[in-house]
Amino acid sequence: VRGIVRAVHEAWIATELNARMIQISRREGESFKKGDVLIAFDCDKYNSELEAARAEQEFNKLALDNSIELDKRRAIGKFEVAQNKTRFDKAKAQAETLATRVRECTITAPFDGRIAEMKARAFETSTPNQPLMRLVNTDALEIELIVPSLWLRWIQPGFQFRVKIDETETEHTASVQRMAAT
Repeated sequence: VRGIVRAVHEAWIATELNARMIQISRREGESFKKGDVLIAFDCDKYNSELEAARAEQEFNKLALDNSIELDKRRAIGKFEVAQNKTRFDKAKAQAETLATRVRECTITAPFDGRIAEMKARAFETSTPNQPLMRLVNTDALEIELIVPSLWLRWIQPGFQFRVKIDETETEHTASVQRMAAT
């Protein structure tokens, strides 16, 4: 019976950013460790927006603190305090959203592995949600077998067998882990 050896863990990596890639640290076939930076984006624009949002948040915090103090002295009403609280909450949420975007300015490896396929090149601009690269973990492998339907009478999870890998001319003991629905 023939089979296909494939990685248990593989991932197509994409981003929501629309930014220029200033560094791609690996090429197809190269290995990486979990946490390694694979792609870095030019995020000057996003960093500037984050700075502005944090300044707006600080301004609204000062206004809120001032209105709370004035309310204690009965110099303003509860409505003005509630308005300033809402403005502060909105500015804080916007700053947090932009901080999340800035954290996406680098793509790090989710596991140890290798670059299986590259669709991006340095200095290109990423298109949001379009795949940039495919990663595979070469430490955890499985074999997908297509067997005759008559075998389904006797083959079950746990069944052990020997497998020979043509490319490496090595033999390994394997066992059936699960059966597909079709």
